[in-house]
Amino acid sequence: MPHVPTATTMPAAAEAVFVPLSYPPLCIPLGVLAIAGLLCHGGRLRGTTLVAPWVWAILAIFAIVAAELATELVPSLDRSPGLSATRYAAYAASLCPIVALLGAKRPQDRGWQLIVLSLWGIMLVPVFSSLFFSSGVLSVELIWSCFLAVLIAIGFFNTILTKYWLAGILVTAGQIFALGDVLPGLSSWFGAASMQQLSAGSQRSSITLALFVLAIWSVHLVSARSQSSQHIDPQLPTGSRRIAEMNQLWFDFRDAFGTIWALRIAERVNANAARYDWGIVLRWGGFEPQSLEAEENKSPDLSQLPAETIDALESSTRVLLRRFVSPEWIDARLKHSK
Repeated sequence: MPHVPTATTMPAAAEAVFVPLSYPPLCIPLGVLAIAGLLCHGGRLRGTTLVAPWVWAILAIFAIVAAELATELVPSLDRSPGLSATRYAAYAASLCPIVALLGAKRPQDRGWQLIVLSLWGIMLVPVFSSLFFSSGVLSVELIWSCFLAVLIAIGFFNTILTKYWLAGILVTAGQIFALGDVLPGLSSWFGAASMQQLSAGSQRSSITLALFVLAIWSVHLVSARSQSSQHIDPQLPTGSRRIAEMNQLWFDFRDAFGTIWALRIAERVNANAARYDWGIVLRWGGFEPQSLEAEENKSPDLSQLPAETIDALESSTRVLLRRFVSPEWIDARLKHSK
């Protein structure tokens, strides 16, 4: 007589569906893919202050993999009440690249890394509290939950308006999934039976790393497509060609550093333009004639700008961007500026 699943055997069958993903070694290939993607992208960051956030991203991936690998090498750790605190510490490390990016301006960018490390230590206060005062049971107070939510929101809004918006969404999704049970307003949802099964054990780390892998490699795909589509017509008038290169420089900086620093640079450029009456304004979509603000249905035309004005604009922009990137990084995008 064939065996008919009963109410007692069906939950066990359902749990079996999640066994392959919850197997800790799955975190290893996912971590390798993530770190490999970051290493491949590292060459493009040479000469910029984005190296520090890049290093923090590698350390965060390594921390998540190490936390799960420890449960495989030390089986008793999987039953330890401090395991949730260990995983929380690893997941919190994924927020460090966001903080590192906020200080990615020379000359304070190197000293800023001590602040990033200190901030990670602050995020780990619930871990120390659980280990020494709560018998290993992780308990995150509302103030720390809100702090984590703010950092995740900053990372999301810093990328959502750039060409890497998809990577920003994937990273945010991974961070929310990893820390969802301690984030304000999400703990009850993550406490549901279906989510508990999906995010139990190393299952959560595997899905988090998978989202990070997709984010990292989507950056490579978008960058490759952007490079193939970047072309400035050499037949353009000199003024128009130089403005087109300035726009490309702006787009690359904006997409690499995100909304926060891009808006700051645009503010400084526009302040200089207004002070010296250059008749030009920098917007999210590039440089436009200042007169365009008061005239509707007029296409931007910067070809009539005097060469002296373009020289001054370029010089001012170079000075501002050198706090973030090297002169070589700028020259690579202004090949025909002179």
